[in-house]
Amino acid sequence: NKVFKNVVFVNPSFKLSNHYICINVNNKKYIFYCLHENQVKPNYITLTMAQRKWMGASLEQTYEVDQFTPPKNEFIFKVILAIDFLHRARTSSDLIDSEKLLASFLDQFSNWPLTVGQTLNFLCDSSLPPFSIDVEELEIADIGAFVSSTASGKKAQFGVL
Repeated sequence: NKVFKNVVFVNPSFKLSNHYICINVNNKKYIFYCLHENQVKPNYITLTMAQRKWMGASLEQTYEVDQFTPPKNEFIFKVILAIDFLHRARTSSDLIDSEKLLASFLDQFSNWPLTVGQTLNFLCDSSLPPFSIDVEELEIADIGAFVSSTASGKKAQFGVL
């Protein structure tokens, strides 16, 4: 289901130098992981309702879209997320395996850009209802310092997982 991919889709005619794009909406920049999709019309971009809500964007709105290259040596060192059920009517009283939840999240969002304030839709597996995840806090670090065990994170608004 594309709603749970938390990516934006563009027509293959939009040439991507990597999978990251920056969308400028109302003088604010939003970074997304981007994929090609043949069903998207040229010069259009698909956004989920959660993405539009976070950005304060509307359907058929015109956006400035640019390629984005994240810093090569920086990565998310620490992230604080708030998680809740996406649909209040479809909750579960069963215990949820947090290790399984974390592994699934890392598997689905590895190399994805995250921004403080961003809301993600997340489907761990078909046995659980979907979740809504809010990015509350990020710290980034230099990968070289992490490898040498001297890493300390610095607060950031954006990073790549």
